[in-house]
Amino acid sequence: MSRFRPKTYPQVCRLLTTFALDTMMRTLTGRKRPVMFILDELAQLKHLPIVERAFTLGAGFGVQVWAVFQSVEQARKLYPLDSLYGSAGFRGFFKVEDPETCDFASKCASGVLTPADVRHLPELGMLALLYSANPHIVKRLGA
Repeated sequence: MSRFRPKTYPQVCRLLTTFALDTMMRTLTGRKRPVMFILDELAQLKHLPIVERAFTLGAGFGVQVWAVFQSVEQARKLYPLDSLYGSAGFRGFFKVEDPETCDFASKCASGVLTPADVRHLPELGMLALLYSANPHIVKRLGA
């Protein structure tokens, strides 16, 4: 099965993402488990109003969005960080290089790790922050 690549088909990816999220968020469904949308390289699609709405209101419609960005700066250019990260049940950081993202990850981890600790995570290490749990450094599966 082939998959769409945002650089190759940006308009199609924007349309499909908008259509899928809009369809899921039209009515309250009473789902027992949320539908998860994993939007890898979300910055390639530019700003999508439906994605911003899904960050803040999606849970009420049984929709959960996981967005993947290269850095905090990239995310901040497109979406308000308080809505993006404030409603996230999970935040993961790996291969963090830039100072702003290292500082942000350290603050998200309640200062348990310094920005330098975040920058020097093990090669396959990921800082995993689950809602209302202590920060964990976990090993990612193969890279």
